[in-house]
Amino acid sequence: MSQHSDADQGLNENHLRHIYATCLHLDRLLKAIETAMDPASRRNPFHPYEHVLSPETRDGIREVLRGFRATILPVLTRHRIPLPLADQDRFAIQSTIEFIDADIVELQPEYMGGYGKLDDRARTDLTAIVAEFSGHLSALRWVLDQDRGAAQSHKVHDGGE
Repeated sequence: MSQHSDADQGLNENHLRHIYATCLHLDRLLKAIETAMDPASRRNPFHPYEHVLSPETRDGIREVLRGFRATILPVLTRHRIPLPLADQDRFAIQSTIEFIDADIVELQPEYMGGYGKLDDRARTDLTAIVAEFSGHLSALRWVLDQDRGAAQSHKVHDGGE
Protein backbone atom coordinates (compact mmCIF):
# COMPACT_ATOMS: atom_id res chain seq x y z
CA MET A 1 0.00 0.00 0.00
CA SER A 2 3.01 2.25 -0.28
CA GLN A 3 1.54 4.29 -3.16
CA HIS A 4 -0.54 6.23 -0.62
CA SER A 5 0.59 9.49 0.91
CA ASP A 6 -0.43 10.96 4.25
CA ALA A 7 -2.58 13.43 2.31
CA ASP A 8 -4.65 10.64 0.71
CA GLN A 9 -8.11 11.74 1.91
CA GLY A 10 -6.57 12.45 5.32
CA LEU A 11 -5.70 8.79 5.87
CA ASN A 12 -2.18 7.51 6.31
CA GLU A 13 -0.91 4.03 5.42
CA ASN A 14 -1.74 2.69 8.89
CA HIS A 15 -5.34 3.92 8.55
CA LEU A 16 -5.62 2.27 5.15
CA ARG A 17 -4.21 -1.02 6.47
CA HIS A 18 -6.76 -0.92 9.28
CA ILE A 19 -9.60 -0.26 6.82
CA TYR A 20 -8.44 -3.24 4.78
CA ALA A 21 -8.14 -5.51 7.82
CA THR A 22 -11.59 -4.41 9.01
CA CYS A 23 -13.15 -5.09 5.61
CA LEU A 24 -11.51 -8.51 5.58
CA HIS A 25 -12.79 -9.22 9.09
CA LEU A 26 -16.29 -8.01 8.18
CA ASP A 27 -16.31 -10.38 5.22
CA ARG A 28 -15.35 -13.28 7.49
CA LEU A 29 -18.10 -12.35 9.94
CA LEU A 30 -20.63 -12.16 7.11
CA LYS A 31 -19.48 -15.65 6.10
CA ALA A 32 -20.11 -16.80 9.68
CA ILE A 33 -23.71 -15.55 9.39
CA GLU A 34 -24.10 -17.42 6.11
CA THR A 35 -22.69 -20.56 7.69
CA ALA A 36 -25.10 -20.30 10.63
CA MET A 37 -28.03 -20.20 8.20
CA ASP A 38 -26.78 -22.97 5.89
CA PRO A 39 -29.44 -25.72 5.88
CA ALA A 40 -26.86 -28.22 4.59
CA SER A 41 -25.02 -27.82 7.88
CA ARG A 42 -27.80 -29.70 9.67
CA ARG A 43 -26.06 -32.90 8.60
CA ASN A 44 -23.04 -31.90 10.69
CA PRO A 45 -23.51 -33.31 14.21
CA PHE A 46 -21.37 -30.52 15.66
CA HIS A 47 -23.24 -27.66 14.01
CA PRO A 48 -24.00 -25.33 16.93
CA TYR A 49 -27.21 -23.80 15.58
CA GLU A 50 -30.81 -24.91 15.58
CA HIS A 51 -32.42 -23.60 12.42
CA VAL A 52 -35.50 -21.64 13.46
CA LEU A 53 -35.53 -18.90 10.82
CA SER A 54 -38.09 -19.17 8.07
CA PRO A 55 -36.79 -19.60 4.51
CA GLU A 56 -38.09 -16.09 3.74
CA THR A 57 -36.12 -14.59 6.61
CA ARG A 58 -32.95 -16.46 5.55
CA ASP A 59 -33.45 -15.14 1.99
CA GLY A 60 -33.88 -11.60 3.36
CA ILE A 61 -30.70 -11.91 5.42
CA ARG A 62 -28.79 -13.25 2.41
CA GLU A 63 -29.98 -10.27 0.36
CA VAL A 64 -28.77 -7.82 3.03
CA LEU A 65 -25.43 -9.67 3.19
CA ARG A 66 -25.04 -9.37 -0.60
CA GLY A 67 -25.67 -5.63 -0.32
CA PHE A 68 -23.24 -5.34 2.59
CA ARG A 69 -20.54 -7.18 0.65
CA ALA A 70 -21.25 -5.05 -2.41
CA THR A 71 -20.19 -1.96 -0.41
CA ILE A 72 -16.86 -3.38 0.72
CA LEU A 73 -15.09 -3.32 -2.65
CA PRO A 74 -16.12 0.30 -3.45
CA VAL A 75 -14.74 1.41 -0.06
CA LEU A 76 -11.41 -0.25 -0.85
CA THR A 77 -11.43 1.11 -4.40
CA ARG A 78 -12.28 4.66 -3.26
CA HIS A 79 -9.22 4.63 -1.01
CA ARG A 80 -7.08 2.87 -3.62
CA ILE A 81 -6.53 -0.06 -1.27
CA PRO A 82 -5.51 -2.99 -3.46
CA LEU A 83 -6.78 -6.47 -2.87
CA PRO A 84 -3.89 -8.88 -2.50
CA LEU A 85 -3.67 -11.31 -5.35
CA ALA A 86 -0.62 -13.55 -5.39
CA ASP A 87 0.09 -13.10 -1.68
CA GLN A 88 -3.46 -13.54 -0.41
CA ASP A 89 -2.56 -16.47 1.79
CA ARG A 90 0.36 -14.44 3.15
CA PHE A 91 -1.88 -11.50 3.99
CA ALA A 92 -4.46 -13.76 5.62
CA ILE A 93 -1.75 -15.30 7.77
CA GLN A 94 -0.19 -11.91 8.59
CA SER A 95 -3.57 -10.45 9.56
CA THR A 96 -4.31 -13.45 11.75
CA ILE A 97 -0.88 -13.15 13.36
CA GLU A 98 -1.73 -9.57 14.35
CA PHE A 99 -4.97 -10.72 16.01
CA ILE A 100 -3.08 -13.51 17.79
CA ASP A 101 -0.49 -10.96 18.95
CA ALA A 102 -3.24 -8.76 20.40
CA ASP A 103 -4.76 -11.75 22.20
CA ILE A 104 -1.37 -12.70 23.67
CA VAL A 105 -0.80 -9.15 24.92
CA GLU A 106 -4.11 -9.31 26.76
CA LEU A 107 -2.80 -12.32 28.74
CA GLN A 108 -0.10 -10.18 30.36
CA PRO A 109 -0.57 -9.79 34.12
CA GLU A 110 -1.26 -6.06 33.88
CA TYR A 111 -4.30 -6.79 31.70
CA MET A 112 -5.48 -9.94 33.49
CA GLY A 113 -5.74 -8.10 36.79
CA GLY A 114 -9.07 -6.77 35.57
CA TYR A 115 -10.49 -10.28 35.90
CA GLY A 116 -9.52 -10.52 39.55
CA LYS A 117 -6.59 -10.13 41.91
CA LEU A 118 -3.38 -11.90 40.89
CA ASP A 119 -0.81 -13.19 43.34
CA ASP A 120 2.90 -13.42 42.48
CA ARG A 121 2.61 -17.05 41.40
CA ALA A 122 -0.22 -16.22 38.98
CA ARG A 123 1.74 -13.25 37.59
CA THR A 124 4.78 -15.47 37.04
CA ASP A 125 2.64 -18.11 35.34
CA LEU A 126 0.98 -15.57 33.05
CA THR A 127 4.34 -14.05 32.15
CA ALA A 128 5.63 -17.52 31.24
CA ILE A 129 2.53 -18.24 29.13
CA VAL A 130 2.93 -14.94 27.27
CA ALA A 131 6.62 -15.64 26.69
CA GLU A 132 5.91 -19.14 25.37
CA PHE A 133 3.09 -17.99 23.08
CA SER A 134 5.18 -15.01 21.91
CA GLY A 135 8.05 -17.36 21.09
CA HIS A 136 5.77 -19.41 18.85
CA LEU A 137 4.45 -16.24 17.25
CA SER A 138 8.01 -15.01 16.60
CA ALA A 139 8.83 -18.35 15.00
CA LEU A 140 5.74 -18.09 12.82
CA ARG A 141 6.72 -14.59 11.71
CA TRP A 142 10.27 -15.76 11.01
CA VAL A 143 9.06 -18.66 8.82
CA LEU A 144 6.75 -16.32 6.92
CA ASP A 145 9.60 -13.80 6.43
CA GLN A 146 11.85 -16.57 5.10
CA ASP A 147 9.20 -17.46 2.54
CA ARG A 148 8.94 -13.82 1.47
CA GLY A 149 12.67 -13.83 0.71
CA ALA A 150 12.35 -17.07 -1.26
CA ALA A 151 9.37 -15.72 -3.19
CA GLN A 152 11.26 -12.53 -4.09
CA SER A 153 14.26 -14.60 -5.17
CA HIS A 154 12.04 -16.75 -7.44
CA LYS A 155 10.51 -13.66 -9.04
CA VAL A 156 13.94 -12.26 -9.85
CA HIS A 157 15.22 -15.57 -11.24
CA ASP A 158 12.02 -16.25 -13.17
CA GLY A 159 12.08 -12.86 -14.85
CA GLY A 160 9.42 -11.35 -12.58
CA GLU A 161 9.76 -8.00 -10.81
